Amino acid sequence: MTLFVDCSDSEFFSCKTGNYQDRNIFKRDCEAFREHFKDSTNISAAVFKDLPEIGNGLVLIKSSSNSDKTIVHIRCTSQNAKSHCLLTKLDISLGNSLLESNKSKSKRILEALGVKFDNLTILKSISSSKMKKNIQKMDSELNLNRFKFGVAYLDRFDTSEDQMLANSIEDSSTSEAFSNFLQGLGDEICLRGWKGFSGGLDVSEESLTGKRAIYEKDKDKEIIYHIAPWLPQSTSQINLERKRHFGNDTIVIVFSESLYAFELKTLLSRQIQVVLFVRFINRLQKYQINVYSKFVDLVLESNPVYIETADDFKKFTNLLVSLEIQCYNIKPLVDKIYCMRNFYLQQLINKFI
Repeated sequence: MTLFVDCSDSEFFSCKTGNYQDRNIFKRDCEAFREHFKDSTNISAAVFKDLPEIGNGLVLIKSSSNSDKTIVHIRCTSQNAKSHCLLTKLDISLGNSLLESNKSKSKRILEALGVKFDNLTILKSISSSKMKKNIQKMDSELNLNRFKFGVAYLDRFDTSEDQMLANSIEDSSTSEAFSNFLQGLGDEICLRGWKGFSGGLDVSEESLTGKRAIYEKDKDKEIIYHIAPWLPQSTSQINLERKRHFGNDTIVIVFSESLYAFELKTLLSRQIQVVLFVRFINRLQKYQINVYSKFVDLVLESNPVYIETADDFKKFTNLLVSLEIQCYNIKPLVDKIYCMRNFYLQQLINKFI
């Protein structure tokens, strides 16, 4: 219900509907490696250094004795590399070159990609069996399977972020509809002594970030929710402790029972990229979610989204994860993924140079 959200003078606008295209290079890297190389014993590998416009990287080569097709997996550290050099797998007919040395095969593959170089010494064949284990470890550490989302509450007369973050669990603001919504998101956990993913919340005896949170886990992901009314309230009007967590999440949920429009321009955070605005519609007995984003490229199957059953809540958490992953496909957040990927990949390459 856009009537209850004011987007004027803000960076946010209502998300469009359409088909989502996943362009995450790192994700495709991991999937290609797992599909073609993880369990294979017949792999050749080479490291290359200082290629123009590409930088450093490695080439993994898998070929079959009864085929002239070679599957190639290339990883480069330079985010400015040409797009064809960031492809995760290539089927290239190399003919008799399969009988040549690893270096020569790698050279032919790079040339097939349009990479020109004269000095073959930039390529170094790798004989260590530890290469695959190192890549698997890197992929595991960089895998996006842990997520944190912010949840805040708008009381009846709230219109701004400051008013929203001032609401606490002790207030009448925590309505039955809000409580039921939180229960649908996951399990309530005690933060003190918590051993699982905490998303930056304090799990020590001091309980500096409150006593509890909402947590959800399945075989593919872990999610923790920063519930703003459950975080310690500051004596200042700004509520810095709540802002520190809620304002540092990429995706946030605003649950509203306000009678007035919430002014999105008051949501002052460079990190927040998507806001899901939730209202409980009594006549429908459903939660209605409208999604607003700073990114024009973000797409949803539908907007608004409706939640009624437990299965709907599972779809909703999948939507949250999808939105975050989409955010990391779009500048400026994509740069963070590149930087992490390049750092780990450079460490890996240095081991074999």
